[in-house]
Amino acid sequence: MEVKDTLLENMDNILVSIMYSLDLSAAFDMLRKDTFVDNMRSHMPPALLNIIADFLSNRRFYVNVGDLKSEMFMLDRGCPQGSVLGTVLFNLYIGKIHEMLPPEVCFVAYADDSYVICPGKNLDEAKALAESSLRNHIQSLRDLGMVVNGDKT
Repeated sequence: MEVKDTLLENMDNILVSIMYSLDLSAAFDMLRKDTFVDNMRSHMPPALLNIIADFLSNRRFYVNVGDLKSEMFMLDRGCPQGSVLGTVLFNLYIGKIHEMLPPEVCFVAYADDSYVICPGKNLDEAKALAESSLRNHIQSLRDLGMVVNGDKT
């Protein structure tokens, strides 16, 4: 709804809009526990942060196919996917991305899906804003250890 409302508002204000969407490769698997803790230290009570750090620590997995089972592997990063807490933690992890974008853009994100709407008085202005926003957006995600899937972006 926010994307639609922003596009309609831009049209009402006779602005050109360019929108892009980024696709992240294995997004939940790339969350770094240490980066998460560092970023959240001033935003969460220490006891809660310790519980979350424990939740993200010492995770292991193995592969089971028929009667065959692999050895146990340790995961040094990642956030469990498919749970409410996993999505919340991921949203907190990437939550400051919008601060790296110009204030005139509309940033809409939920988990690993994000959309950015770049308005301009004309196509050239909107294009310049979109290009600079995209560069900053990708760099901010890389700084968090995320990988942008160029084929699906």
